[in-house]
Parts: sequence; C-alpha cells; structure tokens
Amino acid sequence: LRLAALRAGKRLLVPGRGRQTFLLLDPSKIDAKEYEAAATADGAEKFGEPLDVAAKVQVDLFVIGSAAVNPSSGCRAGSLSGVEDLHYEILRQTGAIDERTPVATVASGHQVVEDFEPELCHVPVDIVCTPQRLVRVLQPRSKPSGVAWDRVSERKLRTVPGPRQLRAASEEQAAVEAARRRGRGPREEAAQPPEEATQRRARRSAPREARRARAPADA
Repeated sequence: LRLAALRAGKRLLVPGRGRQTFLLLDPSKIDAKEYEAAATADGAEKFGEPLDVAAKVQVDLFVIGSAAVNPSSGCRAGSLSGVEDLHYEILRQTGAIDERTPVATVASGHQVVEDFEPELCHVPVDIVCTPQRLVRVLQPRSKPSGVAWDRVSERKLRTVPGPRQLRAASEEQAAVEAARRRGRGPREEAAQPPEEATQRRARRSAPREARRARAPADA
C-alpha cells in the first residue's frame, strides 16, 4: 500500500520508531528507484522526515490495520498493542484529522465479519478494502476525538513517543494558562522561587483571615 501511494505521488505520514512519533515520506524528494525501499519500516527511517506532535500537517486519509471488521458498522478489532488506534487519537487531538477524515482498513476476506460487534470497538472505519471488493460503510460509528488517557498505560508512555510528547505539551499549556490567570508570564512564573510563591500566597490570604477574625466583634 505504501509503495502504491508513493508511485501515485502521494505523501505518506507513517509511524516512527524510537524517539520519532511520525515520519513524512514525500515522493518528490525520493528517487523513484528507492520507492520500494522507502515503503519498508527501515526505509521510512532512512528517507522519512521526522515530525513530532507539534508539526502542522493535514491528513486526508487514515489507513489502519484490522484483525476483524464489520462492513456494516465499521466496528473493528485492531492489534493487541493498540498503537495504531493511539496514533489516530494523537492526530485527532492535534488537529491533523477530524471527524470527517475517512478511515480505511485493508483486510482479507476472512477478516470481514458481518455480525462482529465486540464490547470494545477500536477506532471504527469508513472504508473496508479486500482483494475482492471495496465497501463503504453507510452508518459508521463515531470516532475518538482525542487521546483516551485512562487507557494509555505507563508502558506506552515510556515506549511510544507521541503520547509522552502530547502530555508534556498539554501540561506546559496548562501551566501557561494558569500563570496567565494569575497575571504572571509563564517565564516569570517558572523562575519564581518556591519561597516567594509561598509568601505571595500568604500575603493574598492575610486580608481575608483578618476580616474573618473581626467579624464576630463587628456583629
């Protein structure tokens, strides 16, 4: 599939390995003789441009693997690791894809099961491709709008760079917002010694404590 896409002149965003979240394969920057090599996992590392979760990209079609898929509802079971689904959630949360971005899966005939409805449906699909036919799901299920952090294990945080980078970026943004609400710049907030922060909170609370102490006498 990667090879066909490269030969068709399509840019590919593929999962990276190690510290790289994604790799961008641009056929215009790869010699046509190297397409077959670039379509492999090792070749993607060699020819791909590393991108992290902060990169501004727009994905037109998301392709995901399936162990089993229902062609009527688009419900599917993915890999046991769930990494492919996590990649979808990362791209969704960063805005690279949205609810309208079609999701396709490539499956063999025996993986397409009409009555397959598991209790937990992984990222559902809009298109099912088999060697014999192409099925467009008429009423696909809704898709995740972002990372489901309660299902991201500590092991995934250690081994998959995407969620780790995304969580760090989210925490940094939350700190910036908190500092802005307190009327301080993020750099100023980060540079503030712990002792100064404690004294500052104490000074803010002192007038309130004084008013509470006077309240019975005034009554």
